[in-house]
Amino acid sequence: IKLRNNCSPEMKQLFEKNGITEIRVRDGDPDFSKAAKYIFEPSEAMTSNRNDNYDVYYTDLANTWKNPEEAVPEEALQYLANKNISRENLVNSDITEMFSDLSWTPHEAADGKIYLVDKALHSKISHAGGVAQAAVLEKIEIGTKQFYELVSATVTSVYGTMMAGVAAQ
Repeated sequence: IKLRNNCSPEMKQLFEKNGITEIRVRDGDPDFSKAAKYIFEPSEAMTSNRNDNYDVYYTDLANTWKNPEEAVPEEALQYLANKNISRENLVNSDITEMFSDLSWTPHEAADGKIYLVDKALHSKISHAGGVAQAAVLEKIEIGTKQFYELVSATVTSVYGTMMAGVAAQ
């Protein structure tokens, strides 16, 4: 999805606000990496329950951002300073409130990574998201990690077979 002259003024404003000119979409999964405030891998696998997921993410962020060596988005640091919240005392509810006040949301990517992005931008980019994929994986009783291992092994096998065929010619 690229910023073009015929874009709606709202989309143009969202792209400019987030410092991006495009969002690449692959297999229905938007790549918010260029617009992300922060990217991390959660401590637990994503599930189909968004509220449970968010609880894990907010707790992970509170625990991670307590570390003075961890790079924290400038907006988050400014928010904490304005609220007189010290990093070492961060808790889940501080992160929840911060996300609400800063209009951030976690984007749950298909690869299991979490991208903290502008809520308005996220809502305008149509996608099924990681929660929808987690629901499918739960239905077939396979975890995200096992799914990617299966897909990776299949792709490697198919590629190897194709290359062997090319070499034989």
